[in-house]
Amino acid sequence: MRKNVIISTLLISGLSLTASQAYAGTVTDLFGQYNGIILNNFTPGGSEVEGSLYVGGNFNAGNTTTINPQAIPDGFLGGTLVVGGNLNGQINMQSGSTLVGGDITATFNNNGNGSVTTGGTSVNINNTTVNENAVVSIDTTGIAADFNTLSQDLVALNDGDFGFNVLDVDSSYFTGQAPMYAAGTTTIINVSGMSLDTAGWNFNGIYQNVLFNFYEAESVDINAAFGASILAPLATVENITSIEGTVIALNYINSGELHPEHFTGDLSGVSAVPLPAAGWLFLSALIGLGAARRRTV
Repeated sequence: MRKNVIISTLLISGLSLTASQAYAGTVTDLFGQYNGIILNNFTPGGSEVEGSLYVGGNFNAGNTTTINPQAIPDGFLGGTLVVGGNLNGQINMQSGSTLVGGDITATFNNNGNGSVTTGGTSVNINNTTVNENAVVSIDTTGIAADFNTLSQDLVALNDGDFGFNVLDVDSSYFTGQAPMYAAGTTTIINVSGMSLDTAGWNFNGIYQNVLFNFYEAESVDINAAFGASILAPLATVENITSIEGTVIALNYINSGELHPEHFTGDLSGVSAVPLPAAGWLFLSALIGLGAARRRTV
């Protein structure tokens, strides 16, 4: 099968870097700490993310969205819910800390009483003290580009490299009954095609060692239960059911559930891409000019 590799620059708004505190790690480390890694915008509607979530752009909730009922600890980006842009809609935050680069205009029920920090202002936040107008910065463009690099590195693999099982498939793979995958062996399934859906595929079970790399897709529709992780850095992924794994996507539309069984395969030898020197930086605006306004709601 001929692999058409797409390399592109993702133009996603980033905030300026203004502080010196950095969080060490690589993009592959994020697999174990965030089970939703959305490089641009996240649009949930009456859905649930049962683990931790990073959104590089805006979080635009329609109906009430529940975050982290499983009490996953804060990741090294500095929170359990990390949003580079604005946080909008109706949200039940069940546990963990929240970092937002822009404004919080959500009806935000902070049921777990974790810290909430925003680079802008906030309204309608319950059960918390909000640290507003703080200096919160993220190089969203750099993180997105690094995940794109990882995706292209995986496309170049042959079966057996690094001890992996590697398959090259197209849209015809997603019909009938899904196969059984070997436990304990990192399995990479490189999927060609610009637009794909899983409506005719029966993929029950949980395979934390399996990663589907939709390396050139612009649209991926998850229409039936999906028992593994997804890497689709150029695609809008839409989910109406349950996903048992990590999802990395350009945009994510979720009216289903994202479960906390994150990817556990070892990709460290493939692409140990370090996060940008200031992947996430946070300082109170007490440092520098002015003081962060603290507001109890």
